[in-house]
Amino acid sequence: MTASLLAALAAGTLRSQTPQAAWNPADPLPQFITHNFVEPANLDAISKYRSGVGHAYSDDYEPNDRSLKNYFEPLPLYLNTSNELPVYAPATGTILSITDAGQVLSTGEHRGTQIELVPDGYPQFDIVLFHVNPDPKLKVGGHVTAGDPLGFADIRESVDFDWSVFALWNATPLYRNLDPSKPLTAPDHRLVSPFDLMTDAVFATYAPFGIARRSDMVVTEAYRDAHPGPYLGNTADGLDPAEYFNFPPRFAQQPVGRFLEPGASIYLSVQVSSTVGPFSYQWNRDGAPLPGSTGQVLFLQDLQPADAGYYSVTATTPGGSSESEVAVVTLDTGGASRLVNLSCRAQAGAGGASLIAGFVISGSGDAVSMPLLIRGSGPALIPFGVPNPLADPSLQLFSTGPGGSIVATNSSWRGDAVVASESAAVGAFKWTNLSSRDVALVESLAPGPYTANISGSGGDSGTVLTEVYDATDPGSQGPESPRLLNISARSRVDSSSVLIAGFVVAGNAPKTVLVRASGPALAALGVTGPLADPRLSLYSTGTRTVLLSTNGGWGGDTGIAAAAAAVGAFSWGPSPTADSAILVTLPPGSYTANLTAGQGGSGIALVEVYDVQ
Repeated sequence: MTASLLAALAAGTLRSQTPQAAWNPADPLPQFITHNFVEPANLDAISKYRSGVGHAYSDDYEPNDRSLKNYFEPLPLYLNTSNELPVYAPATGTILSITDAGQVLSTGEHRGTQIELVPDGYPQFDIVLFHVNPDPKLKVGGHVTAGDPLGFADIRESVDFDWSVFALWNATPLYRNLDPSKPLTAPDHRLVSPFDLMTDAVFATYAPFGIARRSDMVVTEAYRDAHPGPYLGNTADGLDPAEYFNFPPRFAQQPVGRFLEPGASIYLSVQVSSTVGPFSYQWNRDGAPLPGSTGQVLFLQDLQPADAGYYSVTATTPGGSSESEVAVVTLDTGGASRLVNLSCRAQAGAGGASLIAGFVISGSGDAVSMPLLIRGSGPALIPFGVPNPLADPSLQLFSTGPGGSIVATNSSWRGDAVVASESAAVGAFKWTNLSSRDVALVESLAPGPYTANISGSGGDSGTVLTEVYDATDPGSQGPESPRLLNISARSRVDSSSVLIAGFVVAGNAPKTVLVRASGPALAALGVTGPLADPRLSLYSTGTRTVLLSTNGGWGGDTGIAAAAAAVGAFSWGPSPTADSAILVTLPPGSYTANLTAGQGGSGIALVEVYDVQ
């Protein structure tokens, strides 16, 4: 605590000016903190208001064995830095002072400055931000808007930086710790929890890290009275969780899978980005724990087909448990595989829009054709609990190559025996209502591109599932026989709807696939209102559902660009965009790719699944 702050507390006055009115403790606290001082994703732990962490930092309403502020402990990558972790104005207001923060480094330099901010409309309150290397443009008396960059946290020779909030409080103080001879008069300055002053939107940004209630960041008076001092230092390691909130572990290094020959070996390792121990690990294969595999590194040797699968590790610290991304380990068995079932699920009919599912059959010429089952499930989704299924779908199949035209249409399958027989043969889920208005076609198609368009017959809208099945007899499949190369689905996506593409890898060998989620890239194709921030998640959906990978921006990855060019996908251009993609080698099995809207947006999006090799 600085000498100026001590003097201010002793005098019971604001450090630079006295507000015109005191806050009535009977009134609810205002919520004027409309932006994070530091982004929670960059933090490892936070001390709680009324903790015994750090040093004495109290007021005339609390005993002096309190620390009535929050220490922010950042992720290890920011430690011992001074200009790498950005901090922001938590409220709109006026800069009251920029002064020495009171800590001198071994070099003789001061560790940052202390910034005081009075929020607009609430002159009774004073936000104090400690150990900030301020932006040179920041001046006393200047006005800032919530979210404006203030500079960077100075974490040299320390593991944390901190903030507090004072209020001119219209109630008689309980203590006069700095000078017992002074009379107890009101009003006086009281420290309050900054988390109680956040808007709901700002506080909600802590929910993904396990902070569900504002009271989670406050040590009760009763607990602190029962556990007074001594001060516990400025690190969360080994401290009582009642006084420090530890974030669940994050991974600085994820396990990476590979495509290997039988008999090969591989190391899978992770690095947890946390300063708070102790650490423990449990490796999993296909979502189930591997007995005895509890180290930071997993060594797999003399790999055999049974060892192929999806590997992840669960890391546990005092802040909780987190599971790593999945590393896919596949083996070259010398066999073959192919995509045999491509599907997509989305909203159709909304605003007159169709669900457009495209697919491509390999080969050239029309001498050889490929038998396919194409289905559009609307009412058939009711037994699965799918909300708002499309009641009356209509299916149109188009050839989209040169001179393309309508190939076939269907408005109701009406219990067609051929459709039922082919559905059973390819393993499609059974349509039990023989009079339902679900739609289907059984067609033999020449190599080339096609689209299956599903809309609402009567202008209705709802959720529909489009499926394209390779109905070729497995015994007649050869290396040169036609096969499904890709599927694409285009639809509107928003916070309440997801565009889902499913596919099945059949055979006895791994398959490399490219999955893309296009939003911004569609603008160059003339699509109106493309989704600005498409997010992609890839799942294995076999005996259990396992999240394999996620992507929120492809970043211009050269491997993805090369794979897209090799399979004939339209170019996203040389510059990174917000479009998303995943390139992965998968063992035989069933998978889904979910395209969702990031940041609460909405728009037209395209999901594509390509057979790369």
